[in-house]
Amino acid sequence: MKKSSTTFQDKRERCVKNIPLILSSLFIASILCLFFLISPKPLTLLPNQGPDIFDDDHPQHNKQENLSQTTKVSSSSSNSKPQKEENKCDLFKGHWVPSLEGESSYYTNSSCTTIPDSKNCFRHGRMDTDFLKWKWKPHECELPRFNPTSFLNIVGGKKMAFIGDSVARNHMESLLCLLSQEDTPKDMYKDPEDKYRQWYFPKHDFTLMMIWSRFLIVGEERIVNGTGSAFLTFT
Repeated sequence: MKKSSTTFQDKRERCVKNIPLILSSLFIASILCLFFLISPKPLTLLPNQGPDIFDDDHPQHNKQENLSQTTKVSSSSSNSKPQKEENKCDLFKGHWVPSLEGESSYYTNSSCTTIPDSKNCFRHGRMDTDFLKWKWKPHECELPRFNPTSFLNIVGGKKMAFIGDSVARNHMESLLCLLSQEDTPKDMYKDPEDKYRQWYFPKHDFTLMMIWSRFLIVGEERIVNGTGSAFLTFT
């Protein structure tokens, strides 16, 4: 009897000592159960999740990716704007510079058969050729060499007219020589006063015209003491 009572008492003491541990375990277990029951997505707090698991549970990560892509697009677009601004060039602001060595002239009196006799410098005895070795250079860019083939392909089936005085005629005759390197023009019309000329390029169906006009507006010369003067009245 003495032995049994002692054993029961020892067991009781051991149970009393384990009560705090049991209560602590139950308390922790109850907290975990409440967390899993109340929280809608408890697994989102678990670490070391794979990249393909719970993709919908990472809105912040997706936002960061979208933000990085947007930043790349905006940076690329911002870099392209200055390039467009740098490409601006005023072709009318520049100066004449000597052509590079080895760069041939656009045409001469022998390569262009449409040069008028009055403007054929070599026929009138000019010996040097330096005046042919110049080109127009804009201040802010390089002007590419004129390509008659590309020009005729662009204006094919169209008509172009130069209207003005002798300066406009010089421009027309120069363009005529440039284009004649690619397509032989036909002289279609010339009025008795040589104020209207028309040339035709058959391979490209292109017509080039010159219309002589002293002014682009109507002007009447003033008569002073019965004779003409250098003063004009424009209407």
